Amino acid sequence: MTKGLVAQSHSKTPQLMRVTIATEDIASGVANLTWQNVDSDGNAHETFATANVFYGDATEWLSSWSPIEHLVQGRIEALERMAAEGVASRFTRKMAYTLFASNLVDYAEKYRGMKSVVVHELEAFADVELTLKESGVWTVAPYFIDSVAHLAGFVMNCSDAIDTQKDYCVTPGWASMRFAKPLVAGQKYRSYVKMIPTKDEPSVYVGDVYIMQNDEIVGMVGGIQFRRFPRILLSRFFSPPDKDAVSETAPKVVAVSTPAAAPKAVVKQQTAPVLPVSMPAATTAPSAKAAVEDKKAVAAPVQEATPAAATNSVTTRALALIAKEAALEMSDLEDEAEFANLGIDSLMSLVISEKLKSELDVKVGGSLFLDYPTIGDLRVWLDECYS
Repeated sequence: MTKGLVAQSHSKTPQLMRVTIATEDIASGVANLTWQNVDSDGNAHETFATANVFYGDATEWLSSWSPIEHLVQGRIEALERMAAEGVASRFTRKMAYTLFASNLVDYAEKYRGMKSVVVHELEAFADVELTLKESGVWTVAPYFIDSVAHLAGFVMNCSDAIDTQKDYCVTPGWASMRFAKPLVAGQKYRSYVKMIPTKDEPSVYVGDVYIMQNDEIVGMVGGIQFRRFPRILLSRFFSPPDKDAVSETAPKVVAVSTPAAAPKAVVKQQTAPVLPVSMPAATTAPSAKAAVEDKKAVAAPVQEATPAAATNSVTTRALALIAKEAALEMSDLEDEAEFANLGIDSLMSLVISEKLKSELDVKVGGSLFLDYPTIGDLRVWLDECYS
């Protein structure tokens, strides 16, 4: 998955997507799948998800899983003991899906197959019962797949091992998904998973979800990944597509390389009060002493007010925000410094952009640091548009 597929706000308007399957050789046992959004004119957009289908032998899968069944069962028994001792957390179906909904996703009733869940850090197992209220015609119903496999998502978004107030986790995909036996309505299963942070990228976690029936592994989602993102980006990644089209208009208008005339006029108006334009009229020339005192009276407020105004300016606050998010000193933010060399990657730039909007009301798009690649570029733009 390169992008999430989000339902649009107007549910009565058709939202089309195209699923394509192709193979170079019908005898190869391999086919390729692609998913694309389709606009109202019938034009397919860039691919947002891909998959490879390998036609295998279910008997071979069962044989390959058999040697590890006792290991999985042993971990489930260990979690049971920890739950009895109060070390692991046990959730009922209602508790689990209420927590799921409050942290990330509210599942429809037929997707809520987990009857109970036991979690300890990033390891968990769930007892699953598939719904009898089937709908649609499927080889394997998606709500069956989710019920036996979304334990991994529950662990990543509901475990106390993850700071769920700060971050949320979504999956970009998995290495393999295999079901050696059919998932049957009304049947009971047991899922187990342990998610592990990867060495190369600590924000990415990987694990294998084992699906068991009567102590036999009958399915497996291998190498499922979850990536941790700052929660402030949740609305950016998962806004309805028809809402995004409107909300992205403002940043594009504001974030232009040539500032509009109005902000420039505002800058000039703000500098005007510094000038001594309100000197009292006098019929005679003031004495030298009086002139000095008058000069001090005018100059003193200017010397005090200017630093305070500069300290509280949008530009100063914006640079302080950038320094805080990137763990930099203000002295690092020299005009010639490039954001790319300050360790601000694409993800951090999105976080900073969202905080500039929410905390300082600075209207920016996701390409802010591409439009203004240096501190000096950004400073000039902020001074001209927000002073």
